[in-house]
Amino acid sequence: TPTRPPASAPAAAPATTAEAPPPKDATAKTSDPIEFHLVARADVAGDLGSLAVPALGPGLGIGVLLDRVRLEVTAIYLPPADIDVAIGGRTESVAELRLLTVGVDSCFALWNRAVSVGPCLGAEYGSVWGRGYGLTVNYAGAASWFAAFAGARATWWLSPALGVGVAIHAGLPLPHTRFTVTGIPDVHETGPVIGRARLGVEGRL
Repeated sequence: TPTRPPASAPAAAPATTAEAPPPKDATAKTSDPIEFHLVARADVAGDLGSLAVPALGPGLGIGVLLDRVRLEVTAIYLPPADIDVAIGGRTESVAELRLLTVGVDSCFALWNRAVSVGPCLGAEYGSVWGRGYGLTVNYAGAASWFAAFAGARATWWLSPALGVGVAIHAGLPLPHTRFTVTGIPDVHETGPVIGRARLGVEGRL
C-alpha cells in the first residue's frame, strides 16, 4: 500500500530585529566654546591736534579677547612739545605742553582670521601739563583732559601668540582747552577734532 509522506513542519516566522532609537543628542547642534585670550601691546602713538604740534609718544594696552570682541585699558604719554609764537617780529618758544591719558577701548572684528579688522569706540581721561618760560613771569599748570574716540583697528597675527597691530582714531575733546601765557593769550587751543594713530606689537595668551 502506498505510504503517506510525513507532514512537513510549519514554516518558522521570519525573525525581526528591533532598531535601537537614535541618541537623543544625535541631531542636536553643538555650539563652539567662546574663545578667551589675554592680550597686551606696546606701541608708538602719533597725535595731531591734542598739543600745539604733531606729537609722538609711547602707548600701552592690556585687555581680553572674547571671540570677535576686544576690550582694553590703554595709556598714552605725549612728551613735552614746545610752543612757538611770534614776538616782536621773531619766533620764540614760550611754553611747552605734555599729555598723559588713561582710557578704555572696545573693538569688534568684522573679519577675524590671520588678520582681524573691525571698528572701535573708546574714551580717555587724563591731564595736560603746561609750562611757560623765557618771560618775565614763568608758571606751570595742568588741565583735565577728556576725549571720545571712534575708529578702526587691524591686527596681523604672525603666530598664535604674536601680532602686529595698527589703529586709526578720530577724537572729540570735551571740553576744548585753551592755554595762555602771561601777556600772550591763546598760545594753544585744542581743535574740535583730533587724530590719533597707533602702531605696535601685541602678545596673546
